[in-house]
Parts: sequence; structure tokens; C-alpha cells
Amino acid sequence: MFAADGVICTAPSTGMTTWSITMLGEHRDMAAAQAFFRSARSTTGMVPDRVTTDGHGSYPRAIRSTLGRRVEHRNSA
Repeated sequence: MFAADGVICTAPSTGMTTWSITMLGEHRDMAAAQAFFRSARSTTGMVPDRVTTDGHGSYPRAIRSTLGRRVEHRNSA
């Protein structure tokens, strides 16, 4: 497990990579979410199997457009 720029990456015994996202700040729109996921992908050097977020409305589309449709989105809300 490691954390960087608001992304906590884990690789549990299942072998799946999960990102838990903590995106703080006043700008949480679609453009900000896409920029965040591009930065997270660049920082970690990987695309996760799953992303867990707080359920903000812009995350599902931002995940699909920057990380791909195969990435499962879950929310903690």
C-alpha cells in the first residue's frame, strides 16, 4: 500500500488494485476530477481495477473518460 496526492493504492491478496480517493478542494467539477485522475494515473504508473470515492457526481464520468470503462467505481457514501 502507498499514498500519494490523495490516492491510496492497495493490492489485496486478490491481486486487484484499488484506489481510494480523497479529493479535497473547492473545485470538484468534471474538469477537476479528470485532471485529478490523470495525475493519479501518472503518479502511480497504473490503472486500478477499482476506484472508491465519496460519491461526488463527477467521479463516474471522469473515471470512465480517463481510466477506462473496465474500472469499477464504488462509493463510500
